[in-house]
Amino acid sequence: HAMKVTRLFRQASKQSPPSSSQPHPCHQHQHRPFLRTKQKLPCIIHHHTRKISTAIIVLLFLLLLSCRHIVSLVPHSMSFSIPTQKDAPPPLNVALLGAGIFATTAHAPILRKYSNKFNVVAVYSRRLEPASTLASTFTSAKAYTNVEEVLNIPNLDAVIMALPLDVQPSFIPMVLERGIHVLSEKPIAPTVQIGKQLLQHYQSILNTQNKPKHAVWSVAENYRYEPALTRASKSILVDDDIGTPFLFRLYVGSPFTPDNKYLNTQWRKESSWGDGGLFVDAFVHASALLRLILPISSSSTTARISAITSSHAKHIPGVDTMITNVIYDPIQLSGSISATYACTHMKFELEVIGTHGTLHLSRNVDKPGYHLKVDSVKEGKSSNSWEEDFGFGGIELEFLGFAAHCQQLENDCNTPLEALKDLAFVEACLESGKNNGDFVILKEDDL
Repeated sequence: HAMKVTRLFRQASKQSPPSSSQPHPCHQHQHRPFLRTKQKLPCIIHHHTRKISTAIIVLLFLLLLSCRHIVSLVPHSMSFSIPTQKDAPPPLNVALLGAGIFATTAHAPILRKYSNKFNVVAVYSRRLEPASTLASTFTSAKAYTNVEEVLNIPNLDAVIMALPLDVQPSFIPMVLERGIHVLSEKPIAPTVQIGKQLLQHYQSILNTQNKPKHAVWSVAENYRYEPALTRASKSILVDDDIGTPFLFRLYVGSPFTPDNKYLNTQWRKESSWGDGGLFVDAFVHASALLRLILPISSSSTTARISAITSSHAKHIPGVDTMITNVIYDPIQLSGSISATYACTHMKFELEVIGTHGTLHLSRNVDKPGYHLKVDSVKEGKSSNSWEEDFGFGGIELEFLGFAAHCQQLENDCNTPLEALKDLAFVEACLESGKNNGDFVILKEDDL
């Protein structure tokens, strides 16, 4: 096209300019609705000098050639495409096992929000009424009281479990054995022994499933996905904001008052896994937090744990308060943990002190979420501090991580092995408490 315009320009430039006695071509043709290119060009030449017009056309021509040359050099593998809805994998066909408080208030809203990731087709409960109520909040879900009927649903991809802790471990293997993905609520099991049995069974299932898409098992621990906690982990383990940590302090005050809806569930009031009670179910969050943030994943690290446990609230079964000292060898990191569920007000604080800085993480009182502050002094320079507020988002992100793992898009960090190590720390604290603070050793395989 540029060559054609240049040729027309040259042809027109050979014409003589109109004499002053003749009407100007622009005036002569001003009332004609259409002018051919050759008729317009003398007017263009009259208003613009020949040199400027030639330069513009040459520049356009060279620009066109250069663009075509650049495009021809781009390999096909480097071509860019805009993702479309067709590129996204279809939503997972999901069944909910459990229609209790947490399934209704936490799981269900996320599943409805991300209907492009999850298609809920079934809701199971031992009683039909709660199953029907929850199923009615989804577009195509049906209520069931027989788990075998749920697992026989054609093209069922995944199951999300929020069952009582003393019942859930018996459901996990039967689902995985059918090649169906599982997202089970934390903790992995009521005891480390049962958790190890479940993990060993899962490994045997994977060894017998000759499928490119094996059954995924994730244990829902939202602390591993909370934006504030992952940012704190990055600050210490990746950005080296505070240098080498050597001391930490954690306080967890979570009130479980007599009217607490979670505490008043039957399986929590009459736990079948000993005096650990509420700590087994709730304190795994703190364990996951410390394992996420502290640099204790070294192959040679061991932990010495000494804890004193006590009970102060009559309405809470088993232990409700714990004071723990932890020493990590040989990295010379130690800290203290104070945790209670017999308090009246919520409070959560973590402080980690390093060789050139301090990290402080706290739960907001006036709004949902966390506040993270880092004070850093490097190489004798003035303090470099930053702070940021984060909202809650761990449960939502853990669901998206599970979906991505099932669809083989990325790995999920909520593996059953991580959940087993979370529980091992809690169980070690409780064991030390039973023995008046005697040290319990956790070896590298349990950290």
